[in-house]
Amino acid sequence: MKIVVLAGGISTERTVSLVSGTGVCQALRRKGHQAILVDMFMGLENPPADLNTLFDAPDGLCPDVKIEVQAPDLDVVRRSRPDQSPSRIGPHVLDICRLADIVFLGLHGQDGEPASRQRWTCWASPIPARAT
Repeated sequence: MKIVVLAGGISTERTVSLVSGTGVCQALRRKGHQAILVDMFMGLENPPADLNTLFDAPDGLCPDVKIEVQAPDLDVVRRSRPDQSPSRIGPHVLDICRLADIVFLGLHGQDGEPASRQRWTCWASPIPARAT
């Protein structure tokens, strides 16, 4: 099954989301799924022409991250996004999610924890999604 683990985002719990999302993605890959981690805020700046090939990435696009003592500096995170868009959703995120059989919402903080946002994401979107 092709699974996108949507993590990261732009909240003070960004790193927690990336760490837990990486764990979920790696566990799904060990179970034989074509799981990849996609950072909701950063997206993918230069994806391959055939986005389906992302699901074959040997590392599942999982970052090497750890939880720090301090929350991430969100201004630094925003400035590090190459396209500098004000959108909370990064380049190609929705395109990649549309290719998945299911999207696992591994977002924390204001990007993912409000139940109303999770319900909206799951029910108002044509993309099959499950919230954590």
